[in-house]
Amino acid sequence: MRASLVACLLACSFALPARASDPATSARGVAARVFGEQIAAQLELQVIPADPESGHDAYELDYDRASSRVVIRGNSGVAISAGVYQYMSDYLNASVAWGVNRTGVRFDSVSPLPAPTAVRVVRAFKHSYSWNVCTFGYSAAFWDWARWQRELDWLALHGVNLPLAFAGQELVWQKLWLEVGMTDSEVREWFSGPAFLPWQRMGNIMAWGGPLDQDWIEGQAELQQSILDAMMELGMRPVLPGFPGHVPKALRRIYPNASITSTAPWGHFNATYTEVPFLEPTDSHFQALATRFYEIQRDTFGAGRDWSGMAYNADQFNEMEPRNKDPSYLAAANRAVWQAMSTVDANATYVMQAWLFHEQFWTAAAVKAYLSGVPTGRMLILDLNAEEQPLWSKFDSFYGHNFIWNALHNYGGRSGMYGNLTRVATGPPGVKEAMPTATIVGTGFTPEAILQNPVYYELVTRMSWEHKAVDADRFVTRWSQRRYGANSPSAVAAWLLMRRTIYDTAWSWTRWGEVEARPQATVPDRSDLNATASAEALRLLVQAGSNGELDPTSGPYRHDLVDLASQVMQFVFTDEAALLRKLVEQLQAKGSKDPAGAAQVGAAMQAALSSLDALLSTDPSFLLGHWLQEAVTSPNTTTPDQVANRLFNAKNQITLWGLGNIHDYASKLWGGLVGSYYAPRWAMFQKQLLQDLQSGAPFDQAAFVAELIPVELQWNESPARFPDQVSGADPLKTAETLVEQFVNASAAVKAQFEASPGVDHNGGDVVRAYTRDLDQLMLLCSRTEACLGFNYPGGYLKSSLTAPTSSPGSTFYAKVK
Repeated sequence: MRASLVACLLACSFALPARASDPATSARGVAARVFGEQIAAQLELQVIPADPESGHDAYELDYDRASSRVVIRGNSGVAISAGVYQYMSDYLNASVAWGVNRTGVRFDSVSPLPAPTAVRVVRAFKHSYSWNVCTFGYSAAFWDWARWQRELDWLALHGVNLPLAFAGQELVWQKLWLEVGMTDSEVREWFSGPAFLPWQRMGNIMAWGGPLDQDWIEGQAELQQSILDAMMELGMRPVLPGFPGHVPKALRRIYPNASITSTAPWGHFNATYTEVPFLEPTDSHFQALATRFYEIQRDTFGAGRDWSGMAYNADQFNEMEPRNKDPSYLAAANRAVWQAMSTVDANATYVMQAWLFHEQFWTAAAVKAYLSGVPTGRMLILDLNAEEQPLWSKFDSFYGHNFIWNALHNYGGRSGMYGNLTRVATGPPGVKEAMPTATIVGTGFTPEAILQNPVYYELVTRMSWEHKAVDADRFVTRWSQRRYGANSPSAVAAWLLMRRTIYDTAWSWTRWGEVEARPQATVPDRSDLNATASAEALRLLVQAGSNGELDPTSGPYRHDLVDLASQVMQFVFTDEAALLRKLVEQLQAKGSKDPAGAAQVGAAMQAALSSLDALLSTDPSFLLGHWLQEAVTSPNTTTPDQVANRLFNAKNQITLWGLGNIHDYASKLWGGLVGSYYAPRWAMFQKQLLQDLQSGAPFDQAAFVAELIPVELQWNESPARFPDQVSGADPLKTAETLVEQFVNASAAVKAQFEASPGVDHNGGDVVRAYTRDLDQLMLLCSRTEACLGFNYPGGYLKSSLTAPTSSPGSTFYAKVK
């Protein structure tokens, strides 16, 4: 049985016959799919050489008056597509962003097409890179070809010419391990499930969420062939998987004398799922196995193609330390990876994520030794989060190796509007200014998940073409006009406010609110949430739709409205949770067992979660059901066992991430998830707090988590699905209602308070409120009779109070009994 499977797999190649790659034809296909055949037919797309001085991509916009046709020229399908997008953006207010069911795409309908001013644009940097290894888990784990094609069109329009192409590699690994004598079960049980393959590929975990079925393995290989075919036709250079040395346990049986160590434990997983076997690069078997891996990959996906000069990504020590600190070992380990790929592909480029160099182990001497194993010019280093923690400056431009400046930005696909546009707008051009000898050769984006913060990635991808720093305010102003197809004063004001606050914020792990967090009695300070700016921006964005400045049915407008309103609700809930904790703490300190005030806040918190869930359910890009539907309808998912496996993978990744090992790391603000998962957790927490209030016992976090985990796991294992279609409620009307309830204090609420300059209640009970918006502070304090007032410039106390005592107080604190 095993012999026949081996023979079948080794003979199996998914490579398609080579097709003539005409850049104009491939770019025309992109234009037709995104903007429609009518517009594509009016574009004259032509091929020109790359820029003769730099060798970089170039495109030109022109107009042929004789034929009344817009002419766009470029040296590749990507360059022409980038030219098409600039034309459409400048002259038809086009905006092509992520969004379920193409809700992120809009452009003006104009016929005939307007004549452009002639312009030539040359790429500032040779490479425009895309994606993180993790993106294939957090975003693209369950995509089919139709979804992949939309993404490739997006990449082409945004000028990406060096995309990571990691799908389908499990077939290559399977062929290799079967060839050396492993059983089929030994191989497939080594693989993690579809949503966890990125960490399998980097050697962090194994087997979790698996085993992989053969249908999935072969279906993903077919998908990879389609992806590679499209990338190459567009003139992209795919970055393929490399051989880093992480191997199945069974290799110890095959080669009992081989030097096979284990990686360090990762992510709090036990040894069943981590401590992955690692074939030491200095072992004699490494070169033979690695070389064979590249040969099988070439034979599987490259038949009929020129497979010379490919790029390969391999990460040996992602978030784990090498066991040997000797410089000669470090150099040899990296050299072994490069030697194997260059044996099969003499012109190969070794691409490596520099993320590992953030670990304390990697001193300048260690980094220099490791990189010395590869000849200069043969390695391309991804400075993965250069927008926040650049390594090129710390390690002397990677000691002569070429590198790409990347913006990482997002971790786990967590929800929220944030980022630092100033750093993006100035970062890449500033490298050469700071270090004239810097070996920067590209820009890129490497988020762990995409499908969020479209303004951020619009600017990141544009920086590949920009030779100087960009004015971020001007960029955002023009972007908002294109995105909504109108010059709305309210929308522009909202976006400029966000640009200078929400989108001018340094990264912080404490920047999130608490909706998705596992409830706990104490939390870190989260004072950088920009809650006040978010509330004011929401008022402006709602106003833009309510007063007719913008089309309230526009997909991009609805998306941004829901995105921003959900962020405001996140902050509202976080403030309510802080008020609840402080109230219970003070009641316990005073020996009171009256839960009335705490119960009022708890009810307000549940109401906020219910409102948030309803809001998110109005837009298709914020639905749990869409993610789950992608999973159960992913390629080659047909049997009940396959459906159950995909469903568990999809649910587990966004919640427990294992058995609670790194819980909520990939949390999301999604309709259905808030109502079915987060709200019940908070209800359990509130119930426990009130019970402790009655008994006088302190809150026991460990006992609470022990009670909570079975409930979380039950949700993970449940076959329940959720709507993948919107609720039908109008997003604007829903947002207007939320503004009335949670942002703008009514006259009745305002009447509860009196300004009391220099006066503060003498209880001394304070809780930090993240919002500094007067209306929101009034609304927060009105949630419960236990709140007596709050400090704000001037001071506000409830009108029912008498004889307040003067005290200095502190700004922005709510007062409770």
